[in-house]
Amino acid sequence: MGDTKTYNISNIENAQFFNQSDDYQDLISQLEKQRKRIARLQKIGDTEGAIEESAELETLEKRLEALKENVFRLYEIFTKIEINTERLAQAKAYFEQGQFREADAILNTEAMAKDLERLLAREQQLDQEKANIAEGKTQIADEFLIKARLQAITYEQADWFEQACEYFETALQAARTLTTLFEYALFLQNHTCFDQAHPLYQEALTHYRTLAEANPGTYWPAVATTLNNLAILQKAQNHLSTAQANYEEALQIRRTLAEENPRTYLPDVAMTLNNLAILQSDQNDLSTAQANFQEALQIYRTLAQETPRTYLPAVATTLNNLAALQADQNHLSNAQDNFQEALQIYRILAEENPRTYLPDVAMTLINLSIFYLQDQPNQERSIALAVEVLQIAQEFQQVPIVMQQAARALQVLEANGVELPQPE
Repeated sequence: MGDTKTYNISNIENAQFFNQSDDYQDLISQLEKQRKRIARLQKIGDTEGAIEESAELETLEKRLEALKENVFRLYEIFTKIEINTERLAQAKAYFEQGQFREADAILNTEAMAKDLERLLAREQQLDQEKANIAEGKTQIADEFLIKARLQAITYEQADWFEQACEYFETALQAARTLTTLFEYALFLQNHTCFDQAHPLYQEALTHYRTLAEANPGTYWPAVATTLNNLAILQKAQNHLSTAQANYEEALQIRRTLAEENPRTYLPDVAMTLNNLAILQSDQNDLSTAQANFQEALQIYRTLAQETPRTYLPAVATTLNNLAALQADQNHLSNAQDNFQEALQIYRILAEENPRTYLPDVAMTLINLSIFYLQDQPNQERSIALAVEVLQIAQEFQQVPIVMQQAARALQVLEANGVELPQPE
C-alpha cells in the first residue's frame, strides 16, 4: 500500500484537487477582479467607493475560507468512512479531482432514498424475525424449566438431580428468564448447592431491581422475595453480616408493601421477621431477636384469627423459636408456656392431618423434653415426652427429620438414666 498524504486546513489550499476545482478557481477569479476594482477606485480617489467594495472583498475572502473549511471537513470524512459503495467510490473520485459538483450529482437523492427505504423494510422484517426467534426461545426455555421441575420429582432415577440441573441449564441457554433464574437458584439452594445458587439469585436480583425502578408495584415484591432467599442462603454459608443486610432490606420493602396491602404482605413481614430473629439469635443479639420474634408472633396470631388453618402452623413455629430463645435467656416460665402452646397447636392440627403435623409434634416434644432435662429439670416429664417422640417415629421411619428427633430422644432418655434395650 502507498502512503496517503495528510492535509490540514492550513495547507488544503495547496492541494492540487482543491486549487484546480471550479469552485476555488471561480472564487479566486472574483477576488482578483474585486481587488482590481478597489485599486482603480483608490487610484481615482473614490475613497467611499473603495470602502464599499472592500466590504464585498471581505465577503469573498470569508467565502474562500468557508470553502477551504468545508473541503477540509469533506476530506477528513472521506478518510474516516469506508468507501464500500459504488456511489461513494465515484463521489470520492470526483472529489479528489476537484469536481465537487459532479461528486454531489453522483449522490442522487432519489436513488439513495429508495435504497434506504428498501433497507428499512428489510430491517423491520429482520426485527420481526428476531422477535419471533426470541419468543420461540422463551417458549423452549419454559418447556425445559417444566422438564427440570418434573425431573426433580422423578426420584427413581439414579441421576435425577444431574438431569434436572442439565434441563435448568438448557432453559437458561435458551433464554435467561427471571422465572428460570429464580427457580434454578431455589432448586440448588434446597439441595445445598449454595455456591451455584448464589450468582443466579444475584443475577435475578439485579434484573428485578431494574424492573422495580420503572414498575415498583409489580416488581418490589419479587425484589424482597429474592433478598429473603438470598439471605437464607448466605446464612447457611455463614456470611452473617451480608445475610442480615439482605433480611433487613427485604423487611423494609415488605413493611412498605404491607402498609398499602396488609392482607397480602403482612405474612411476608412476619416470615422475614422470623428469619431475621433466628439470625440475630445465632449472633447472640438476643434482645433484638426476641423483639422480632414477638412481632412476628403477634402478626401470625392476628392472621390466624381469620384463617386459622393457614396461619396456626406459623404461630406454633414462632412459639417454638421464641421459647428456645427464652430458654437461653433463662426466662424459663415464658419458655415453658410457649413450648406448651406450640405443642397444643400441633396436636390439634395433627388430629386432622397426622401425616403433615405429627413430625412437628415430635419436634416440639423433643424440644420440651430437652428443656425439662437441662433448663427446668423434671425427669418424669422429660422421659415421658422423649418416649412419645419414639412412638411417633415408629410411624415415620422413612422421614429423615423424624428419625433425627428419635435419635435425640434416645440421647435424652440415656441422659435421664433410662436403660435402653441393646440391639440384638
